[in-house]
Amino acid sequence: MMKKDKKKIIVEGISDKIFIEELLKFMGIKNRFDVTASSGSGRKCEITNKKRIKTLVDDALDDGYKEVVILIDKETQLQCGVKYECLVELKEEYRKLMGLPLNVKIIVVDREIECWYLLWVENLKSYYSRCIKNAFEVYKIRQNSKPLLAQRAVRDIEKILKNRHKNRSFIYFLNSL
Repeated sequence: MMKKDKKKIIVEGISDKIFIEELLKFMGIKNRFDVTASSGSGRKCEITNKKRIKTLVDDALDDGYKEVVILIDKETQLQCGVKYECLVELKEEYRKLMGLPLNVKIIVVDREIECWYLLWVENLKSYYSRCIKNAFEVYKIRQNSKPLLAQRAVRDIEKILKNRHKNRSFIYFLNSL
């Protein structure tokens, strides 16, 4: 499939890329998307780095992608110093801050993407408040490796999709594709 028929999705880090690619693959639509991470495995918040995002968006637009989508989460924005409670306000402020054109789609999810990893867990409410910490516990990962966590989570992708109704952000993301 040519790039003009594909969407480019820009996510925050390697773990998000791993999970989103596997999700798209499982859903049978991977060939309609290319996923790239704005930062590597370090703890830098490159999703708010104007120069980095501008380069990724400009490259995707120059490459002729049908659509460019940036996936951000509210929790990351709070950690990076931007503090908005309203997701629509955050989305518009992010567009303005990054100097993004209107033809770039921004998807803001309410919680960290790692919350999606836990959708199959029986007692979700007890896991929802501290997603990353609880995900490491559920998947029995002792080291602080988000890429490893994502690799483990994709093993449960079928159960995660089956329970998507438990998370409005996940449903919103899927419907936005």
